[in-house]
Amino acid sequence: MNVARSALIVGPFAVVVAAIAALTSPGAGDFFQFWYAGHLVAIGSSPYDQAEWVNAYARYGDLASVVRQNCPAADAPACRWVYPPWTGWLLVPFGIVASPLAGIALESAAFLAILAAGVFVTVRAARIGPDWLRALALVAFAMSAPFVTDAFGGHFDGLLLIGLSLSAASLATRRALALAIAAPLLALKPHLFIAFGPLVLAWVLRERQSRLIWMPAAVVAALVVAGLASDPRALPALTTAGTKLALVGSTTWSLASRAGPLAPVVAGLLVALAALAAAAALRWARPEQRAQVFVAATAAFSLVVAPYVQLYDHLLLFPALALAVSFASAAGRSAAALAVLVAFIAAGWGAHALEQQGRTFAGLIPVAVLIVLAVASRGTRDAGAGVS
Repeated sequence: MNVARSALIVGPFAVVVAAIAALTSPGAGDFFQFWYAGHLVAIGSSPYDQAEWVNAYARYGDLASVVRQNCPAADAPACRWVYPPWTGWLLVPFGIVASPLAGIALESAAFLAILAAGVFVTVRAARIGPDWLRALALVAFAMSAPFVTDAFGGHFDGLLLIGLSLSAASLATRRALALAIAAPLLALKPHLFIAFGPLVLAWVLRERQSRLIWMPAAVVAALVVAGLASDPRALPALTTAGTKLALVGSTTWSLASRAGPLAPVVAGLLVALAALAAAAALRWARPEQRAQVFVAATAAFSLVVAPYVQLYDHLLLFPALALAVSFASAAGRSAAALAVLVAFIAAGWGAHALEQQGRTFAGLIPVAVLIVLAVASRGTRDAGAGVS
């Protein structure tokens, strides 16, 4: 790809990312909380010590206002740090900077750069064509609610996107190293991958690729052992995480709960529909795309059954969306590809607006994305089209 062509594809995306960077506020979102967690680890304290969070406002003032709101007392559920120990290790390079504003600025720049890289890798792997559609897909993802809220919230879901890309590459090439790198990245937010891990294991065993298991398993085991040894308080914090995770979220379960007594039925139907759509997408995928479709569909399905999801976590839907756009375009349905992008932007911001009013339909979005992926996969097969 020559320089001019690359600039035309990536340039508009870069402009949107730069605008988001300019609008990001270090006093908003979870910027301070992530810096502070890294700082506590860096100085030899622990983010699992809730007294440290209660005292944060007295030390740092309004910069820690979100922490003050979440931590009126040490036993407040919202005050609990429910990430695994290695997430704290990830944050040490920012927390080691003594000035919170400087550390947060570094954290914000790093996470946004990683997020942009994760989206670029995802779109590139989907091989969306022609160039104008690839450029539009990049811009659409950057303007979507998951991307913007992740960037403004100071989260690191870009690493999860990179982990998914590495997972797909590993399953497609049957090389364990990429999966071994992906495993600790995805383990930064393990609650989002409750279904993903077992399903990948099932795929590996079914495809007789068991040699892919050992290296990732060893990496994760080493993380768990080292993490619990470094801070034994992590275990009780994580085993009681349900108290915090049940507070809010854009989950299937919170959506179904609005049905009252019928909540279990509604939840079951949504999960079943998502599973059928994921299975259909995989069944209809072309052989050379099966590993990629499997990872994208499994990541989306894992969001459907996750116990705690925020709108920014819908970044994990980007692989499935990118493939749906690619398949629709390859089948000669550019209008359908555009409709997918427009609908996702509209649904995401609509869900965000409703969540500000205490309502939600965000739990429907992963299910809808799986259905779209299945339809697009079938359409590509029927058209006998390859992806350009």
